[in-house]
Amino acid sequence: HRQTGAWIKHASDAIMSSNELYSTKKCAGQQYDNNYTWWINNILHDCQFGYAAESGNLASYNTHFVLGNMFYNILSADQTNPHNYGAVKIRQNGTHYIIGNTFYDYDVALSVPYNSRIYTFQNNLLGMRKTGITPPMIYSAAVGLNAAIENNLFPATGFNVLWGSNNYSSLSSYQTNTNECLINCKETDLPGMINPIDKNFTLQESSEAVNKGAANSVYDDFYTRYGISIAKDVSGI
Repeated sequence: HRQTGAWIKHASDAIMSSNELYSTKKCAGQQYDNNYTWWINNILHDCQFGYAAESGNLASYNTHFVLGNMFYNILSADQTNPHNYGAVKIRQNGTHYIIGNTFYDYDVALSVPYNSRIYTFQNNLLGMRKTGITPPMIYSAAVGLNAAIENNLFPATGFNVLWGSNNYSSLSSYQTNTNECLINCKETDLPGMINPIDKNFTLQESSEAVNKGAANSVYDDFYTRYGISIAKDVSGI
């Protein structure tokens, strides 16, 4: 149907894992009073939004995780408003961890339209963007202590980050002026996917992303909470 593939409202400890969601307005997402929601190793494609954390409600300052998902062919209908675009859009209150995801053939990888949101964007591979795109690759009204961006692989062609009210067209200028992405961020137009045109996003052994993921406590948190290890990528490695 045309609204969303999977959605969470008023839930705690909800885990959405290993689904393929496509051809809706929003592939997946959530809103209202949620805590400890996990989106893990899903394939999200051919939607206007990949994952959207929408409006909060009451005591919704909680913790949410977007880990190891594959986003491709994400194209918003409105590229003039950060509320209306994003392979990942963070509007909901709380703390968000966006870690280990792959983006390919998208307009905007990340949109955070409110400055009070707290998030970590780490270990993500941002491959080729759609051509003729005007909005930024990343838009964040949340800057400074609210945001942590590190250890990501960005496309060298068309780098464009709108950080608060400032726009940066290169990784070096973004790093120098924001002190973000100082830890192992890199630009490359050759992320080393085997055949992304035919939707094979598996990394070749020579890829600059192989064995470059940084450790993060979210995997330990999942194991402590549920007794299951998710310290592996979508292919089980």
